Amino acid sequence: MDIDGQTLPYRPEGYTPKVTIDSAGGLTLDAITLTYYKDGATSGSTAIPVAVGKYVVKAELKYGGDANYIENGEFSFEIVKADIDVSGITWQYSHGDVTATYDAELGKWLLDDGKEASAFVYDGTAHVISLIGADSLVAGISVATSGKLSESNAGGYTASAAFTYDADCYNAPDFVTALNWTINKAIIDTSAIVWGYVDKDGNE
Repeated sequence: MDIDGQTLPYRPEGYTPKVTIDSAGGLTLDAITLTYYKDGATSGSTAIPVAVGKYVVKAELKYGGDANYIENGEFSFEIVKADIDVSGITWQYSHGDVTATYDAELGKWLLDDGKEASAFVYDGTAHVISLIGADSLVAGISVATSGKLSESNAGGYTASAAFTYDADCYNAPDFVTALNWTINKAIIDTSAIVWGYVDKDGNE
């Protein structure tokens, strides 16, 4: 058994714990009893652990008198909180025929071709923020959005994402849960305005 001292990540639902023995002498798992003691407990269990914690494992031969094996052994390992995989989740912006996704590392909105999207500008129609890819999360983890997700007027807004998960088993997700976004004011087009004079008869 060579997991002594190892740190192992927590595994979510859908995984079955398994113990194997690599023994040059042909020793099999059927020949020993493994008892697991969690976080300094004095009473142990033979059930393979899956919960986060530090474990001491005592291995005892089910029979004695074999000069080829040490009858009892002890080793330890730790199961630590797992990271939540958010690689399939992203913020998305939609307005008219424009769709862009938010790149958190760059802090920019990118179009499908990888180019940066133009600034969002007021035009009287709705600018919409949504969270896509939530169905990529494993069982037991979910995310919900709130805040300013659809706005038409110029201004600064915040869209929020709240993850639900077992904090005893998972680290907080590395994700932008408070997304600040802006609709800029439109520039009034004055190119068609012409200054002139009108005489007393109304002629320009």
